[in-house]
Amino acid sequence: MTTTPDTTKTPDTTTTPDTTTAPGSTSMEPLARLSAAVGVAATTIDALDPAQYDRPTPCPPMSVGALAEHLVMALRRVALAGRDVPLAEWPIDAADVAAGTWGDALRVAGSDVEQAWADPALLERPTTLPWGTFPGREVLDVYTNEMVIHTWDLATATDQHPEWDPAVLEASLAVMHAQLPIPVRAPIWEAVYAGMPAEVPRDIPFADAVDVAEDAPLIDRLVAWNGRTP
Repeated sequence: MTTTPDTTKTPDTTTTPDTTTAPGSTSMEPLARLSAAVGVAATTIDALDPAQYDRPTPCPPMSVGALAEHLVMALRRVALAGRDVPLAEWPIDAADVAAGTWGDALRVAGSDVEQAWADPALLERPTTLPWGTFPGREVLDVYTNEMVIHTWDLATATDQHPEWDPAVLEASLAVMHAQLPIPVRAPIWEAVYAGMPAEVPRDIPFADAVDVAEDAPLIDRLVAWNGRTP
């Protein structure tokens, strides 16, 4: 998941304003949106130089290399979610992936996701995430948002300028407004943790939303709602 805001300037992107207000309301299907986001993420990771792996990112404490590995882990989780694998069996890292091969590993994981979610009926099936149970289409859009935000993190840390399909950004913004309906995040997670065992760490995975202009670029509004300063 995404974490704390930074003060780094956002990479330039070519997108259009968002008018979406509900998850899944764009013309592109959820699995296609996630696949598109994975493609941009993999290309961004491919462009990393080994000298950049230890750089800090707008998602502390993760470095560039750690964040690239995290994306592989996250996408592997999506495939397991599609197969209804219990949360206890989900990976917590992708330490098996060698540095510098994260882009290829992400593509492999993306292909596995497409197979795991090939049945359209899964889009409506209740699917369990660590913080709740949601329709499959919402789960896919949540992870699309994760792909986009962490790609933005990597791009910001390494001076890259990726471009996303506006439909991907629109769906990501819509689902995060559904998942995080208020700009102050502590009350949301206090409610989530109230139903969890006491041993679960009580960290806040999303910082408070950052104010941006209503007519700001779509990517700026998305990263700001995710708790980053564009």
